[in-house]
Amino acid sequence: MKRALFGACAILSATPAMADEAGGNSYVGLLTGYSATSPDYSEPGFSSGGGGRNPRMEGAAVGIYAGHDFKVGRVTLGIEGDFGLLNNDGPADPDAANSYTAFRSRWNGHVRSRLGLKLGSSTKVYAAGGAALYRMVTDDTDPDWGISTQTHLGWTLGGGVERKVGRRFSIRLEYLHDSFGARTGTITYFGVPDYSPRTKPDNDSVRFGLAVRF
Repeated sequence: MKRALFGACAILSATPAMADEAGGNSYVGLLTGYSATSPDYSEPGFSSGGGGRNPRMEGAAVGIYAGHDFKVGRVTLGIEGDFGLLNNDGPADPDAANSYTAFRSRWNGHVRSRLGLKLGSSTKVYAAGGAALYRMVTDDTDPDWGISTQTHLGWTLGGGVERKVGRRFSIRLEYLHDSFGARTGTITYFGVPDYSPRTKPDNDSVRFGLAVRF
């Protein structure tokens, strides 16, 4: 009887640690960081060298992310999605051939797979890659001219380090590079289509994340 009682006590006392080790594979969290975009803009048919511009658009980024991990020993396989709000702007440049063109972006998103390697009991490094979306707005700032809004689809690749904090939380620091295919839009003049701007953006991000696991 004593042996059975001691055995039951041992199992109960070990259960939280076992659940903590085996569980906590799903998570949701908040992101904050820095984002920088190169829009790689051109105007096919422009009379002076294509009207190309490639200003640096940069600013703060905030967002949310969620995912699930599958643990196999020291290796972690996972799937993750995120959505972020951006504040990236490229104002019109009076010294450029097309001095009227301005750019802005307000959101992006990713769906990625992750491959992690555990370092010690609480820390892992990981690589991640997958699909990316990016919203780009091209604005002809001259009076009576319009804007072109395009959603770009591309790929993302990056990595980071993640550390467990307590039983249910984790923090991370990561870098991502996103590359997108070219898209051509339409700028109107008094509501009538006039010319076709083309953008092919790249985006780089450094992000800090805090997640709760369940």
